[in-house]
Amino acid sequence: MHTSMPAAQPRRHTLEVCRVYEGGRHKFDRWELLSLVTELRQRLGLNDRDILVLRAHLSVLPHGPLDPTGLNVSFMSVSEILSRACGMDERRFRRGEARLEAAGLVRRKLSANGRRFPERDREGRIVSAYGIDLSPLLNRVFELRDLHEEQIASRLALRNLRNEISARFAALTRAFASVGAPLPQSIENMRARLRRTLRRKAPCPQEMRELQEEIMSLEAAVPGPETEPAGAGPSPRSAAADNIGTASASLPDYPSVTSGQTAVSPDKTTGDDGQTVRHIESEPKEKNNRPQHSKTGISIANAWSNASIIREYFPETPNSEHQLARVLMDFSGFLGLGQMTVLPAIQLLGPAKMILLLNYLGRNIAQIARPEAYLRSLLRNYERGEAIAGGLVRPAA
Repeated sequence: MHTSMPAAQPRRHTLEVCRVYEGGRHKFDRWELLSLVTELRQRLGLNDRDILVLRAHLSVLPHGPLDPTGLNVSFMSVSEILSRACGMDERRFRRGEARLEAAGLVRRKLSANGRRFPERDREGRIVSAYGIDLSPLLNRVFELRDLHEEQIASRLALRNLRNEISARFAALTRAFASVGAPLPQSIENMRARLRRTLRRKAPCPQEMRELQEEIMSLEAAVPGPETEPAGAGPSPRSAAADNIGTASASLPDYPSVTSGQTAVSPDKTTGDDGQTVRHIESEPKEKNNRPQHSKTGISIANAWSNASIIREYFPETPNSEHQLARVLMDFSGFLGLGQMTVLPAIQLLGPAKMILLLNYLGRNIAQIARPEAYLRSLLRNYERGEAIAGGLVRPAA
């Protein structure tokens, strides 16, 4: 009886797409292979439609792990396989096959008249076929895995560089504030440029390095104190450089704030059976001008006044809910958080608690390896009734 057992421990990679069988033969899981190609599609010059074409051909191959030494040819006719590609147009499907071949993932092996069919021996077994040969993909698995690991390493290096730039810029603004010097116009211009660069999904590494060099040159221009007594400690410039990326002291506890305003009254009613009148032009709303409170009594103004890290990037206090939401989304981008993670967090916590949470993340971002995963973990703890962000954000009693 043939039993599959690993003959040797293969090198560990990000995606475990292969298994080692008896005799040292590798076999591959087709859907993990598809995931690997999907991760590398931009680097391979492919688009989402090409991935759908590859998926359709992989679904045609016999069930079970794929053996590179076997016959891995998809010979289903195009008219039949289109249903496995979500009804894609035939011309687009064929163009996708051509791009897959140009990327070195498949080889088109067509008959003289372009038909696709298998060839059988006298016993009816398939020994060859005309169609789309996927052997090139199976032969490049280890190369593709190395490319995937290289891509992950590049993303991590870029994220670390982005965190370092954010921390150094924050330390630079603190250094100017510590000596009472006004911020140069060059720093204000860099603030806007830094915001635009870090909000991009894939910032240009060259532009990031240029920003880093500019920040380093501005660090040398931080003015020292007017008088330095003998034996004094390091200057604000050196202190800012030494403390880049380190955690600051935690925020104090916030007292409960109660509002003296009465609850909002319902719409005016008429004498016609108490029906509600909804005016086409409503009266001006004043909710943006009066203090707002979360369920724990923390006002947005109070939370903002204590968000020292956020205010280093956005010194002006938001004067509307829309502007506050824009600030929270921009600052979240600096931390490497995507909208699909931040928006549900704002809906769950509310704006005041979200200010405290993002300020906490900004203070400790240098110690957080995966910001989005860390934020999701905090939100799960919050939903279980636990205090998060160092005890600053607590569920409603």
